[in-house]
Amino acid sequence: MKTLEAFLTSVDVLTSARLALLTAPRVATGIHRGALERLARDYERIYEAVMDKVNKYEFSSTLMNRTPEEVYVLLGIEAPETAA
Repeated sequence: MKTLEAFLTSVDVLTSARLALLTAPRVATGIHRGALERLARDYERIYEAVMDKVNKYEFSSTLMNRTPEEVYVLLGIEAPETAA
């Protein structure tokens, strides 16, 4: 969680220096965006599992520092629509 928190608060989370070396910026942007979307979805799944009382995590609210919505905002992507 410390590594994820450091990544989320880094200045350069919205771009990737390694992907910037690609000659097609659109391709680099698409790859980076896809990776951020997968990261946010996986964080959401982990968050839900930790918060689920069935899994019996102690102090679950202190294990996860951010809500999935906050992670989506920090990564600069839109959260998927939830079914109402």
